[in-house]
Amino acid sequence: MAKEKQTEVVVENTAKTEVPVEKPSLVSKLEANPKLIGGVLVVVLLAVVAYFGYRYMQGESNAEAQAEMYKAELYFDQDSLDKALKGDKSFRGLQDIADEFGGTPAGQRAALMAGIVLLKNGKFEDAISYLSQYDGDDFLYKARAKALIGDAYMELNQPEEAANYYSKAADIYPTEQFTPRYLLKLGMALESAKDYINAVNAYSRITKEYPKSAEYQDARKYLARADRMSAE
Repeated sequence: MAKEKQTEVVVENTAKTEVPVEKPSLVSKLEANPKLIGGVLVVVLLAVVAYFGYRYMQGESNAEAQAEMYKAELYFDQDSLDKALKGDKSFRGLQDIADEFGGTPAGQRAALMAGIVLLKNGKFEDAISYLSQYDGDDFLYKARAKALIGDAYMELNQPEEAANYYSKAADIYPTEQFTPRYLLKLGMALESAKDYINAVNAYSRITKEYPKSAEYQDARKYLARADRMSAE
């Protein structure tokens, strides 16, 4: 009787034990289905072709944009800004080139130049739109674009936004020539926004990090003013 019960327990325990089922690996799936390998290779090949096709088209578009920009840049350099911006029947202006070729290096440069012209013409919101399009590899131009956006926001009486862009300009690529200028503008924008503590920090960076800069004396003067205002 005891043996029968023991046998029942063993049988019951064996029935409850689950044997794990090994899932087929990706390699085994591919080995079992050669068509799947072919499908994967086709997808990879198409991706490679699409990538190099895109790069080729980008190169072609950039060459076309550079050719289109030749006359516009000449007029820009001669300070014939409206003609550079709009173009005429013989050549396309910076705005058209930026709109059509914005994804190319030449199109990016056209957007930056168009933004500069629009800023000088007092069209501040349009200037911000074009300057914001610039995302080229040149760090100096990138910093300048951010600073010019800050200038546009100052003209629109939005010092908080201006300060945001001046701060970005100062931090993109620090240089002895341009960074103190951006920091000075940052401090002045922060003072306009009544953020005197951060204005003190901006001016202090000039006095500590760029003592030989042209902005040093102004920074010292504005620092004393902002420090006095922050204490009130």
